Amino acid sequence: MTIHHHTLGSGPQKIIALHGWLSDHQVYEPAFRHFDQDRFTVAFADWRGYGRSRGMNADYTSDQMADDVAALAGKLGWQRCHLVDHSMGGTAVLKTALRHPELVACGIAVTPVPASGHALDEGTRRFFEQAAEDDTALAEIFNALTGQRHSRNFLAGMVAATRESTGASTLLGYLDTWTLSDFGDELSGLDTPFLVITGQHDGALDLETIREPMSRQLKRVQFETIASAGHYPMVETPVELVDRIEAFIAAVAGR
Repeated sequence: MTIHHHTLGSGPQKIIALHGWLSDHQVYEPAFRHFDQDRFTVAFADWRGYGRSRGMNADYTSDQMADDVAALAGKLGWQRCHLVDHSMGGTAVLKTALRHPELVACGIAVTPVPASGHALDEGTRRFFEQAAEDDTALAEIFNALTGQRHSRNFLAGMVAATRESTGASTLLGYLDTWTLSDFGDELSGLDTPFLVITGQHDGALDLETIREPMSRQLKRVQFETIASAGHYPMVETPVELVDRIEAFIAAVAGR
């Protein structure tokens, strides 16, 4: 059984878009209508335990996530495609490029967790564990991740979307995946081109935080920052995010 997905467009350039820890594929919904559907076919996937893949068993490892991406591409009949990831999905896309290099034409990493993970101190980790069930704690995380700039209504909507997309056991299961991952040294021979997109107001994974590890781990990487975004450019600045994704793919594809 492959992970579920929502497909948009019918263009020749193929994209698999992957979500982060606190959402399913619908986090990209504000960006759906901005993709050029004559140029791109985009499969927005749900990780095991999220969205329409909620009933699938998971071992919560980046290896399984990478193999699920490859299996989805196989089901779609795609021998080569571009991968877009968000946050926790960053570790999975890097592992996919490592395990299935023939599949990945390029990676666009949106506010990503690097291959070395994003370590949390003991107090912060307990708070994130609490947020798996506590809406107030979860709203505080969203507030920090988006630069403490948005309304209570925005934060409440983000919390509601998380609760609708997954459960506490899945959140706790994947917590180690993005906080304790450490396979950066394995990427030294990887030649896949990557674009890393950060948000200027990201309270956790801004450019200053991730430039050094990702520059060290990847041979071909460039960085761009969206000035008006925090950790969720697909929600906060969807038009600009899609513009940057499409421009990078066009450059990689040579047109």
